[in-house]
Amino acid sequence: MPVPHSLLSVKAGPRPGKVLWKAFYDVVVHGDRHSGKRKVGEIPEWLEREGVTCPGVFQQAVVIARIAGRGDIVHSIHNLSTEKNIPKKKDYYKEVMRGYAGSRMIEEASDCMDEIHRSSVKPTRHMYTYLITTLRNIEDNNKNTRWLASMKILNEAVSNGLADDVDIFQAVLRNASSWDQCSVLLKLQRRLRIRHSVKSFNILLDISSRGENNETEQRTLLTKMDELKILRSQGTYTALMNASKNKGDFPRCMKLFHEMLGRGMEPGGFAHATIVSACRASHDHPLALPTARKIVQRAILRSATSPELWRGMYDLHAAQKDPGSAKESMATMRQIRDPLRADVILAYKNATGEDFTHHKKGMLGNSRNA
Repeated sequence: MPVPHSLLSVKAGPRPGKVLWKAFYDVVVHGDRHSGKRKVGEIPEWLEREGVTCPGVFQQAVVIARIAGRGDIVHSIHNLSTEKNIPKKKDYYKEVMRGYAGSRMIEEASDCMDEIHRSSVKPTRHMYTYLITTLRNIEDNNKNTRWLASMKILNEAVSNGLADDVDIFQAVLRNASSWDQCSVLLKLQRRLRIRHSVKSFNILLDISSRGENNETEQRTLLTKMDELKILRSQGTYTALMNASKNKGDFPRCMKLFHEMLGRGMEPGGFAHATIVSACRASHDHPLALPTARKIVQRAILRSATSPELWRGMYDLHAAQKDPGSAKESMATMRQIRDPLRADVILAYKNATGEDFTHHKKGMLGNSRNA
């Protein structure tokens, strides 16, 4: 990855950009998020101590904090830039909004958008998309609030000349929670002439999978995709598999998995986890456990394991009241050194009744494919 130009030109003090350099290399170059996050936390203090006033350095500091997933540090850097009256341009605001979106910081993103409106910077499609994305953090029991807020932002974007932007449309679509809300958006899509995309259809398929009439809705969507000559993607099949899993239709889920392979698509981690979850939903099927084991082995060979996959395996073992198989799955996890997440540990404990405190330290954390 090339080094950002503004990092090369840091001349803020006797040790030019030392803190920024360390954080950049740990987070971006080496991908060491754990160590990088600690170093990113030092950036605001360094900016203030060294008296940095270069707008480009502030922007790169925001980028590094955003990549590290430190929305709190993005916010601290932004507040410091405001206190110092650092000139802010479109790209700077875009990175700040992106940082807030990644950490689902609703109030901060909303305040930043208000600041943008007060400035001479015109809001872009990225800014609106990131603002809508932060709304996903609204609790599930306030889905209607999330939907109304998303539609309000969409209407504002339309009034600012971004009527046909597919990214904004998809962001609103992701915040829909029912097929009725999707229908409203689809009518708006036709009126605004927003182009269709495979991502939009995949989102619709995923939302339809939660409803009672999902088969009818999905057939309609797939027919529309064929009419528009939009090719099905890995996400399309994963959404269809998810719908089959929700209905406990284990055979159809496997059929879709093999159809995906037949089309030359390599299923990702979520697709493998969905199959295992489908096996859990059909735990009384004689092929449920053998199939799940084959899927786990396939995922291991392709580095496609995930916390969701292992949690599904332990839930399957618990449903079949088979603690011995659960321990075998744990031995496999230990063998491939797959880290554990708290919900996976709980699922294992439910399957075996075994306290987990005797396992090695350092196994806790996010999976490499989380």
